Amino acid sequence: MEFGKQNFYTGCNYWASHAGTGMWHDWRPDVVEDDFRKLASLKLKVVRLFPLWPDFSR
Repeated sequence: MEFGKQNFYTGCNYWASHAGTGMWHDWRPDVVEDDFRKLASLKLKVVRLFPLWPDFSR
């Protein structure tokens, strides 16, 4: 990799618009898809997701 020839991505932290941190127990794929569509329309290509381990360790 040559210095100065790297890609630089700007992204955001993501929580679903309908539930915030409760999105994993109130999973609504249609809302998430709509959120991602809106983010893509703003040219955003990178999101960071936060799995809350208690929601997945039942």
